[in-house]
Amino acid sequence: MTLRNAFEGMAVESKQQIDALTNTQLRAAALNVEVADDLVTGTSAVTSGASTIVLTPTAGKAIRLKWVHLATSENNTAETIATVKLGGVVMYQTPLGVPGIFAHKAVRVGGLNQTLVVESSVSAQAIYVNVDYEEFQP
Repeated sequence: MTLRNAFEGMAVESKQQIDALTNTQLRAAALNVEVADDLVTGTSAVTSGASTIVLTPTAGKAIRLKWVHLATSENNTAETIATVKLGGVVMYQTPLGVPGIFAHKAVRVGGLNQTLVVESSVSAQAIYVNVDYEEFQP
């Protein structure tokens, strides 16, 4: 199997060939990444103990969540429980330490005009939220 890449247009046949590339070649190479036109990355920070809307779809559309990443800072002073809801339905609930991290790749689909919400069980503790999602017409 041939892996195609952007290293001077050459075909790479094996991991050994990739390992043999110099740092200069790696830094100079353009990255060819195929991403669906409708895939979007969103970021947000949740700092209250209440529900925070981190994503609202365009009117008349729904969210197809592809990947979610939550992280807390070492500057937080307490553990928090993060709850991720799509359209009011709990998708994930996880404790996040000081610091803490949670990441999950799975397709989760919301309904028409439903928002993505993250809740923190403790106020004044930052949760950083990163998501990959698509908006679609249900």
